[in-house]
Amino acid sequence: THLFADHGYAYAKVNTLLDKHPDKKIVNITYKVYRGPVVYINRIEITGNTKTRDKVIRRQILIAEKWPYSAKRIEKSEERIRRLGFFEDVQIKQEKAAKEDELNLKVKVKEMLTGSFGIGGGYSTRDKFYFMSEISERNFLGKGQKISLSFRISSKAIRYSLDFFDPYFRDTRYSLGWSIYDYKTESSSPLISYEWFPNRAKFFLEEYNFPVFPDDFAYYLLKDNKNESRIIYRARAPIGSHGSKCIASSFKNSSNS
Repeated sequence: THLFADHGYAYAKVNTLLDKHPDKKIVNITYKVYRGPVVYINRIEITGNTKTRDKVIRRQILIAEKWPYSAKRIEKSEERIRRLGFFEDVQIKQEKAAKEDELNLKVKVKEMLTGSFGIGGGYSTRDKFYFMSEISERNFLGKGQKISLSFRISSKAIRYSLDFFDPYFRDTRYSLGWSIYDYKTESSSPLISYEWFPNRAKFFLEEYNFPVFPDDFAYYLLKDNKNESRIIYRARAPIGSHGSKCIASSFKNSSNS
């Protein structure tokens, strides 16, 4: 029945008939298949989402209205909605529509808390005593976007960051993310710091307008005159040895200023 259910036959049934011959030690097995009509999805209704917008849920559903019924697509759709991490419970129920060859899907969700807040502190030989805090929201304004604000304060340095990520930028399959950092320290020596990511992408540094590293995805913070405050712009850049030369050049220019 699973095979037929993935091709629009929502009411398919299979009966098994056994014809036994003890004297010959043979059993004949006959499968009688009743496929029924091809069933189409009439309506998809979503309930229980008081905060999350319908479109956030619908884009995880792998079947649409007027499409042929598919048990596998419905099952995977339920798994995708669960993986969002916005709901305690997700259920997709099937109901008969007015016509025999149509079904309605009822997507029922129960929302959960998606925000978090944390504080902490500690001691290190570099920063001495420090205090840190972070607040984040995984479903910002019910749009499925992620935003977080964090800061760390010590006797040696102050640092905060604001991060944003939209997994479906303007309702497309493209994602968009940005980060803003501010870093202040007592040291006056030039500094370039790196934070690595596994993605294969490149950066452009605003002040120099050329690729600053050839291989991986990185944040570049260029410190000057005790204060460091940069908005990082993400872009593609060709892989090559030119990037490493640019790093040395930009660091040298900062040192001479």
